[in-house]
Amino acid sequence: MAKYRSIVKITGKVGDMQFSERDGKSRINLAARIKEDPFKGHPRMKENAQEFSGAATAAKALRKSLEKVYKVFKDKNAGRRLFTLMKSILNLGAGNRGERIVDFPTNGYNLQDLELNQVDKFANIFRGEITTVVNADRNEIQVTIEDFHTVDDLSGPDFATHLKFVLAVGSLSNQNYVPTDDKYKSTNPSQDGLNNIEESAPVAIGSMVGTNLVITAQLPGAPVLDPDVSLIAALGIQFLDFVNGQFYVLDSKNAMKIIEVA
Repeated sequence: MAKYRSIVKITGKVGDMQFSERDGKSRINLAARIKEDPFKGHPRMKENAQEFSGAATAAKALRKSLEKVYKVFKDKNAGRRLFTLMKSILNLGAGNRGERIVDFPTNGYNLQDLELNQVDKFANIFRGEITTVVNADRNEIQVTIEDFHTVDDLSGPDFATHLKFVLAVGSLSNQNYVPTDDKYKSTNPSQDGLNNIEESAPVAIGSMVGTNLVITAQLPGAPVLDPDVSLIAALGIQFLDFVNGQFYVLDSKNAMKIIEVA
C-alpha cells in the first residue's frame, strides 16, 4: 500500500492500481484480480490434474495409515512408487474421467505385497511361511510366522545377534472427488488413517526358532469398518545387536511389505 498526495483527488481503478480515500488520505493498492481458470478450454488437462491430485491424496492416506512404520522402513523412492500405484488404482475406479474414485475395497488388491524398500525387500530377506487371519469386523489381524531357521531362512547382516518382527495395521478409506471443494477427500474421515503396531519378542539368531510366532494387531478402538474402508496390514523385520543387556536396532537389512488388504 502507498499514500498518494496531490491536489487532484482520484478514486477507483486505473489499470492495475486501485485508488481510495480513508481518514482524509488518498491511498493506492494493487487492484484485485479475478483468478482465471488455468485449464479453461483444456478439459482433458483439467481432468488429468484432478486425478493426479487424487492419486497424491490417496498416497498420503496410505502413509498416514502406516505412519508408525513408514519412515523407518521406506527407501528414498517409496513416495514415487506409492503415487504411481495409487494412480493405477484410481484408473480402475468408477466415475467420469477426472473424477474416478480411489476404491480400496474393490481395487486394493494392487497393494498386496508392496515393498516399502526396493533395496532391502522383505521377500528377499525372509523366506519362511506366513499366514494371516482377519476377523469379521476387519479391525484385527493375526499373523502366524511358522517355525523357521534363523540362518538358512534369512539373509540378515552378519553381525546381528537377534531379530524381531513388526506388524503394522491401518485403515484406509476410499478417496472421492468433491466438486464443491474441487479436490479429492476421504469418504469416511472418522475411520480413515487409524493405525497401530505390535512387535514380536526378540529372537536369537543361530538355529530354529523352535515354535511358531503369533502376532495380533488391532485398530485403536476396534471399530467395525464400514464398506468403504479397508484394513491394511504390513509385516516388517528388524535386526538387532544385543550388547550388555540392551538391544540395539541395526540400520541394515530392515524390510517391510504389505501382507493383507481386507
